[in-house]
Amino acid sequence: PPRDPPPRLLDARDGSVRAETNVSAPLRAAVWDPRGRWIVGGSSDRLTFFDPLTLAALRERRITGTPQRLAISSDGRWIAVGTREGTIEVVAADTPDADPPLARMVVGHGIVYALAFHPDGTRLASGTEDGSVALWETHTWMRVYDLEPHTLTPAEPVFRYVFQLAFSPDGSELVSASGDHTLRLWRSR
Repeated sequence: PPRDPPPRLLDARDGSVRAETNVSAPLRAAVWDPRGRWIVGGSSDRLTFFDPLTLAALRERRITGTPQRLAISSDGRWIAVGTREGTIEVVAADTPDADPPLARMVVGHGIVYALAFHPDGTRLASGTEDGSVALWETHTWMRVYDLEPHTLTPAEPVFRYVFQLAFSPDGSELVSASGDHTLRLWRSR
């Protein structure tokens, strides 16, 4: 089979490649540290931290499951990893790689396709392949709300998936985007 192209950084001014690296497995997700210290990519059963200037691998951290989606808190303390196995693993970004995760939550609704931290870091939203959206408190990592799921399109069940979540800049609302052709907007306070 054809090989996936390696991760690359492009210059936004002209589209030229600024940096490129190869990793041992396909990268499914990536996020920037909000302070610009590193970029983290999720592949296979690990997170790899890359230098943002050269894309050189700085360190790796093993996780349970296969990363599908990553989110980082606005202060850069936490990285949430949504997996193909239906779990969310939260790790402290600055702790040694051997430290256990801060939390491992079972979503119970299939692949986690979407994650978003509330701007103040008090909540994490998750969206899954069955159209479910949940809110988790970050001081306990317990699920506090299950929002009304996106609806199933009988002819094409893939269109139920929640592919993206985002909080408004002030954190007062949460939007979800789904393959069921809808955006849903909820008050989050």
